[in-house]
Amino acid sequence: MMSPIQSVPDDRLPAVVSPRAEATAFVRLARDCVDEGREFEALAASRRAEVLFTAIDEPFGVAVARLHRSAVIQDLMDWVRLPAAIAAVEQLLPRLAEREVNLLRVPLLDRRAHEAWSRGRIDDALRHVEEAEVRSLDSAAAPTAFADPRTGALLRVLALVAGRRFDEAVAATDRALATGEPRDVRGLSLRAARLGARVAMGADGVEEEAASILDDCTTGRRELSPGRRRECATNVAHALAPRPSALRTMRRALDVAATAAFERAVEVDRFVHELPEAAPLLPEDVETLSDHRRATLTEQAALGTAVVLALEKAAEEGRSPLPMFGDADGLTCVCAWCQRVRTRDGLWLTVQQFLPLRSAGPVQLTHGICETCAPALVADAAAALH
Repeated sequence: MMSPIQSVPDDRLPAVVSPRAEATAFVRLARDCVDEGREFEALAASRRAEVLFTAIDEPFGVAVARLHRSAVIQDLMDWVRLPAAIAAVEQLLPRLAEREVNLLRVPLLDRRAHEAWSRGRIDDALRHVEEAEVRSLDSAAAPTAFADPRTGALLRVLALVAGRRFDEAVAATDRALATGEPRDVRGLSLRAARLGARVAMGADGVEEEAASILDDCTTGRRELSPGRRRECATNVAHALAPRPSALRTMRRALDVAATAAFERAVEVDRFVHELPEAAPLLPEDVETLSDHRRATLTEQAALGTAVVLALEKAAEEGRSPLPMFGDADGLTCVCAWCQRVRTRDGLWLTVQQFLPLRSAGPVQLTHGICETCAPALVADAAAALH
C-alpha cells in the first residue's frame, strides 16, 4: 500500500522507503511550514513525525518534532502553552548524545527568550538572545538555529520595544537591516517592529514607512508565503493603531491581510486533501489554533473600534470621513476569522464552494466577519468588561 506521502507532488517529500525516511520527511515538511507561517500544516506534520519517531524509538527525532511544534506555538504567541512545549523537548535531553543536545541548545534558547519577553522579563530575554547568537556560530546544523543572524536581532528589537526602549530598538533594527535583504521575511518583520517603535515615539513619516512595507510585502508575494504576508500586514496594522491619521493605510494593511488569509485557506484545503493521514490534530493543537483565532479576533476588534471612533470624531468636526466603507460593488468579502466567502445575497460559502462559482478574472477582496464568528467577538468583549 502506498504511503500518503508518496502521492504528494512536492519535492520536499521524497519517496518513502522506511519508517525513518517517512518520519524525516514529515520533519522536513514541518520545518518548511514553520518557515512559511503555515501553522496548521506545521502542527500536523510535526505531530505525525513525533508518532513515527516514537514508534521506532528515536528520541532525537521526537525532540526535533516537538521542537517544531514549539516553534508554531511561539509564532502563535500562545504564551500559556509555550513553557510546556519547551519542557516536552527538554525532558528528552537526558536520553540524547552530547552532540544532539548541543544541536538543540540554540532553538531552546530562542524559545526561552520568547517566553521571558512574553512575561516582561526583558533583561532575561536579551540575555538568552545573546547566548543563542554566540552558540549559533558553532551550531550551523541545528534544527531551527539562528541561521539568519537577524533572527536574534528581531527578537532583540521586540524585547526592546516591549521594554519601551524605543531609541535602542530603532538603532538595533537599522544595524540588522544593514546586513541583509530588507524585503525578505526577516527584513519585513524587522521593519514592522521598527515602525511600531517609531509610532510609539511620535515620529513623523510613519505612514510612508508603512506604505513602503506593504508595497514590498505585496510586490514580493511570489517569494513571501500567504502566512508570512498576512503576518506582516497585520503587524503593520497593529503598529498604526495608535495613530488615527493613519487609518487609510491601516485599512490597506487589513485588506492585504484578508487577501493573504483567503490564500491560506486554499493552502490548508490542499494540504488536507493531499495528506489526509497527517491532517488530523490532537485536541490540544486544535485548542492552540482556536485560542490564536480568538486572540486575533480581539485584536482586530480593537482596531475596528479605533476606526469607528476616528470616523465619529471626523463627522463631529465637520470633516469628510475617510472612505472606509465605500461602494462594495465588485468586492468579495471574506470572513477574517473562518475565511468563508460572502455572496451578494448574504450567504457565507466555504472556499471549496466559492471557487467554482467565482467569475473569471481577478478577485478583489475585502474583509469582514460572518454571523458565526461574530458572537465570539461579543463574548470576548463581555469577558474583557468583567
